[in-house]
Amino acid sequence: LPTSVTSIIDEMRAYYNQSNNYFAFKYKDIYTGFSVSYNEKQDIFTASTIKAPKDIYIYEMASQGKINLDEKLTYTGRYANTGAWVLNNKGFNTSHTVRDLLKYSTVSSDNAAHNMLMDHFGRQNMLSFWKELGTTAIFTVNNNWGLTNAHDAAIYMEELYKFYLEDEKYGEEIMNNFLNATPKFIKGKNNYRIANKSGWAGSAVHDVSIIFADNPYILVALSNLGQTDYYMSYFNKANDLAYRLHTEYWKYKMDTCSNINQY
Repeated sequence: LPTSVTSIIDEMRAYYNQSNNYFAFKYKDIYTGFSVSYNEKQDIFTASTIKAPKDIYIYEMASQGKINLDEKLTYTGRYANTGAWVLNNKGFNTSHTVRDLLKYSTVSSDNAAHNMLMDHFGRQNMLSFWKELGTTAIFTVNNNWGLTNAHDAAIYMEELYKFYLEDEKYGEEIMNNFLNATPKFIKGKNNYRIANKSGWAGSAVHDVSIIFADNPYILVALSNLGQTDYYMSYFNKANDLAYRLHTEYWKYKMDTCSNINQY
């Protein structure tokens, strides 16, 4: 790799070495598989990022005819949660399709919708599915939240992108949920579309994203910062590092590989 790329990698490592609270980072170019990471195998509390692999699993099972997205589940007091941003407004004993609960889970990060879907479809089933794809932390703890790491997040976001390309019906539907998800701590550049799932709970504040650049890439930024006054500067820095790394990497590819014209 040229110094235009390695200097950004060195800058990334120096930045993350400044603080243990700058927990983990992973950039991955989807087209080539080129990746750069920091602390990617270290586990941390998932917060709401766990909703992403759960929702991807359910959509993939629906695509295979194993789950009916029109099945209705009832929101009861058992699932009362201050983070039920949508369902609390709907009220107890209301029925909602699996499809709607998935939308509430991804787009609005509704905790009650997440717990309802987890209980109905089973953590163990999700663990088996993702372990086959190489994850090491998600769904391994016997509750609806558990642990994650940057390695796992890159796997499930790449699987989301692959599913989006391969399944015209369900892939586009789930991708629209991620494109509309809020909040977005990672903002991207150049008005690129961002498909993401963020999470925040206690000191854990994370974002995992697909950046729809000319060649899309994955960016995972995990932190132990909490929602302090400066946590957004962390995500802005991660975003800037990934964007510059991606840009310089593809300039290098274009200069050295005459048959590549995707960028």
